[in-house]
Amino acid sequence: EMIKQDINLLEYPLWFQNDREAERCDDGFVWRHPKGFVFRTGFKPPVRTDIIFLLYLLLQSQERDWDSEIFLTRYQVIKGCGLTKDARWYARLEESLTRWEQVRIEFNGAFYNGRKYETFHFGVIDSWGLEEDSGSGKALRVRLSQEYISVIKETSYCQFLNFSQIKSLRSPLATRLYQILIKTFKSRNSWKINAKVLAEKIPMKKKYPSQIVQEIRPAVNRIARHTDLKVSMTVEKKSRGTIFIVFRKEEESKGSNLERESSSDTFSLPK
Repeated sequence: EMIKQDINLLEYPLWFQNDREAERCDDGFVWRHPKGFVFRTGFKPPVRTDIIFLLYLLLQSQERDWDSEIFLTRYQVIKGCGLTKDARWYARLEESLTRWEQVRIEFNGAFYNGRKYETFHFGVIDSWGLEEDSGSGKALRVRLSQEYISVIKETSYCQFLNFSQIKSLRSPLATRLYQILIKTFKSRNSWKINAKVLAEKIPMKKKYPSQIVQEIRPAVNRIARHTDLKVSMTVEKKSRGTIFIVFRKEEESKGSNLERESSSDTFSLPK
């Protein structure tokens, strides 16, 4: 259940963490990243539930030699994503497909095939439909965008995600942090980042470094419990209002030592 992902799509997320804010954006949403990535949708933006559905569909495409058109049942998707069989999740799956159908991506610069684009636009899902009950359940047909499939299939700048592990994280923050860390540790074993910069990368609304650290700690612990990525977390206070977080990739046998406070960490976190 290893799913190939282009690292650009791990760096620039296609989904958002705040479900409540997403529900309020049913008339559309635009997110512009300073480095040239633009996300647009005419409907509610995708959240964690939606990325899990999309990764499952991408896994089915990958197993079918990257076929862009997938036929299956809603029950297969619900079961494959570890959800319960009930009308609520069936309806949520259909809404998720509509969310992805509305998403458009604009990217400027070097992308998956090494070419440099002045601009490159693509969608995620071209179309989807639900056929009448055939006796074994209503047939779901999903056509993934050929450009989106090509981005994943042809990239050499990639990382593989374990679908079973990522869906078991459940927490939106842990899922997003896992995407960032697995991308980052592709070519290194340690990573030091300003807490505020990390919050912008995730993104998080927390503005104070101590609050950011307080949110990140349990996410790191959750990642260590539910995935093969074992990371320790050290906090360094450099000056007033400036905190750095140092992540280190650990051997599995060291995974139990999840958090270490550095000697420079002298401040106290709010309760």
